[in-house]
Amino acid sequence: MNAQRAIEQYLEDRAELLEVSLATLERSVAALDFAAARRQLAGFRAFLSRHAGVEERVVFPFYERLPSVGAETTAVMRQEHGRLRRMIAGLDGLLDRRDARRALAALGTLRSVLLVHGAKEDWVIYPRVADAIPAAMQGTWLRVLG
Repeated sequence: MNAQRAIEQYLEDRAELLEVSLATLERSVAALDFAAARRQLAGFRAFLSRHAGVEERVVFPFYERLPSVGAETTAVMRQEHGRLRRMIAGLDGLLDRRDARRALAALGTLRSVLLVHGAKEDWVIYPRVADAIPAAMQGTWLRVLG
């Protein structure tokens, strides 16, 4: 695998790990294991925070400098990151109240938002970023992302 594809794959893999983490959280809520669900939500929140932070500090600014790209695309993506964070905060309260029914519904919505958000990254942003990184910088990018 060349370095360009490795960068794109790395970013895609991080998004997939979020989906796996969300599925694990969903299973704990469905099983009414709220202690496990709280731990998993904390892990999901931390992972999302790191993933979104790398995108906001490194990936999006680079993408915005590409020809024929405006900041409006990444502004929407940043807004979606904020929405995801607010949704997670809402889940905290539902888990505190041990409201499995509403928590599962909120997780379904979170999954949908994450899926659409991830598709835009995977199909639009990540490939363009990976293609635009100069060969001499690809190793540096992999270290920064990791």
